[in-house]
Amino acid sequence: MSVQDLCDRFTQEQFGKRRIPRHSTISQRLNGVDLHKDWTLIKAIIAVCTPPAKVEEVSKQAQALLQKWRTTPRAEPPVPLPDLDLVHVRQKVISLQNELVQMRALHGELAEELRQTRGLLASVLLTRSTDPLHVMGRGATLSKLDAPRDRGNDKPNPTVPARAPMAIDLPKRPRSFHDMETVSSGLLAMDPTGQRGARVLRRSFDQVLDGIHTGRYRWEQLMRSEKAIMEDLVTTRFSREFGLQDGASLDLQIDGAEFNCRYSTRNRGWMFSPDSIGQVHLLLWADDMKSRWGLGVIHLKPDFLSSGANRNGRRILNRQGLAEARWLHEDAPLPENVLLRLGSEDIDLIFAPDSGQKRVNELFRRAQGLLVSRNAVATVAMQEDYMKRVRGYGGARSILRSEGIVIIGGSFKKHTQVANILGLTVPEQGEFLSVRLARRRPHHGDAPSIELEGEQWVIATDDDPIEPAPLLPEVI
Repeated sequence: MSVQDLCDRFTQEQFGKRRIPRHSTISQRLNGVDLHKDWTLIKAIIAVCTPPAKVEEVSKQAQALLQKWRTTPRAEPPVPLPDLDLVHVRQKVISLQNELVQMRALHGELAEELRQTRGLLASVLLTRSTDPLHVMGRGATLSKLDAPRDRGNDKPNPTVPARAPMAIDLPKRPRSFHDMETVSSGLLAMDPTGQRGARVLRRSFDQVLDGIHTGRYRWEQLMRSEKAIMEDLVTTRFSREFGLQDGASLDLQIDGAEFNCRYSTRNRGWMFSPDSIGQVHLLLWADDMKSRWGLGVIHLKPDFLSSGANRNGRRILNRQGLAEARWLHEDAPLPENVLLRLGSEDIDLIFAPDSGQKRVNELFRRAQGLLVSRNAVATVAMQEDYMKRVRGYGGARSILRSEGIVIIGGSFKKHTQVANILGLTVPEQGEFLSVRLARRRPHHGDAPSIELEGEQWVIATDDDPIEPAPLLPEVI
């Protein structure tokens, strides 16, 4: 049994109020790291891996081994003496890092003051350039100023063409790169429900996993280099989805307000370098396993970051920073990856056949009642013509019909009507839903039914015999 199989079989009841440990934590414990301190995990492993009749006996053996380990004397490892020079150097580095953060924050404040001063000067120059009293002086006329003078008699010289009024090329009033309100209101106006943002993240996951060529469907299956490009991929797709322009100094801009795009696979996991202070950041996170995501905006200030930093000086948001962020979509639903909803046994049976068609058939057998995306079909088929494996005329629709299973397509109006009448989750464009049907019988009671091929059909129960399913209405 793999570690992942172990994780999949754990239940919340086995851990009480404590959360089920992560995959990485379980791997560390099984390698001996602090396993003796985690009796709850030991009991859960025994419950999963041991036949019920032997659970009590194995638990006693485990307790005896733990007690023996605790009572066995062990030599204490020598405590290394600190290198005083190294300690001094580290303290100096930390002190310099703190000074650098303060200087960068001061630089940001001075830059903002300079921007405001320039804006005020531009306004003054604009007023003076359009006010004749300021340009010409009291009592002067435009013609007198525009015409060149003969210094001998102070009269206009008709042989010299009059000069045009001097034009002052004023700089445009600069916009703040830190306009958090502009970024927030702009994004919310373009995506009030969050569906577009969720679609961006779903497609980003699918692209980096590249299931059609690799068969991968879990974040943990990616290499470190592939995970590293996720933030850039999300930024690019986000820009295209909402038609955003590149910023002059930051990633993107909305109505002249620039911002950086930050992405994390978990909430509160963003890391910020010291030069990020004073900038507006878009905070994106998505958890494919939990099918949740969030989007917020923050104007980063020094007080918003934790006191501790990694060796690159990057820090995470502290409680104050999280409270100051404006969340446009918080813990919102992310379109599901159906392969993450299925158990390990189902997954093994789906990917076992060598034929792409047989794998797709098994997917729709095992995922009845769940929404299946085109990307999930492509991941299982691992073929360029994966949609052919779903259709009739030799695809899963015709093969599974003999087992009473129909495949409802969200791209077809009459199919979605069938799902709606039967009380099923209605698939959207590019989604499928499989379900086994049975002819209506007295024991079905008032279960929803639909007339197909002249007979009433309902969602089959475990007690219903397997019989060929009817043809769904012609698609339109």
